[in-house]
Formats: sequence, C-alpha cells, structure tokens
Amino acid sequence: MRIKVAMCDDNTKTLPIIAGAARSAFHDRGVDIDLALFTSGEKLLASMEQTRYQLILLDIEMPRMDGIAVGKKLRAMGNDTKIVFVSEAESRVFESFQVQPLSFVRKSNFLNDITDLVDLYLKTCSREEAGENLEVA
Repeated sequence: MRIKVAMCDDNTKTLPIIAGAARSAFHDRGVDIDLALFTSGEKLLASMEQTRYQLILLDIEMPRMDGIAVGKKLRAMGNDTKIVFVSEAESRVFESFQVQPLSFVRKSNFLNDITDLVDLYLKTCSREEAGENLEVA
C-alpha cells in the first residue's frame, strides 16, 4: 500500500525530524509513503493544484498564511484530505476544529504520538476510500 503525504512546516529544523518519524511509523505498518515537504502554506496549496494527497501534516503558526487558513482554503475548495495539525499552538486547538482535522498533535510529543496517529489514520480509511486513494505497491 502507498499513500501520498504532504508535510508543511516553516521550521526547516523540525521538518526533517517529523518527516523521518512519519516515514518510519508508516513503514512499520507496511505502508509506503510518497512524502512531499513544504515550508509555506502557499507552496503546499500550489502543489495541490497538481497533486492529491491523502494526508497533510500541517503546522499552525507560519508566516503569511497559517495552517488554519490553509485548512480553510482547502475545505472551501471542497477538498476533504485528512489534516493533522502538528503544532505547539495549543491555544488554537479549538479554532482548528473549523477545518475538521483528523487530529492535533503537539510537536513536543510528536515522536511519542506518531504511531498512534498512523494507526488512527489507517483506521479511518474506509475500504471504499482505500480502493480509490491507496495504491497497492
């Protein structure tokens, strides 16, 4: 099984750490991921004009366009991609509900929570969705 995952975080030191943990957690469950990394919401949105991702790991606090604004744009376009906010902006967790995220994970706890997050994602993928969106490797 293979899924397309986008990760967006303006912190270039955090991005590869989260990416490596996500890739490893999916791999441990027999899922390969095509992982695209972005350092701004604008770059992620531009990429989504060409690419359909099954999962987006999205920071909230970013300059110019924050993660919640990115999520709102996606939902306004009718995009139902699963979003997980990976952020330290705990004060904005309730605000994030406006875009119906799958989950909200604190960056400081990400390495501990990534396996639960992957399990949650895989459980929420219905058989129909899996047939449409997941490619068998």
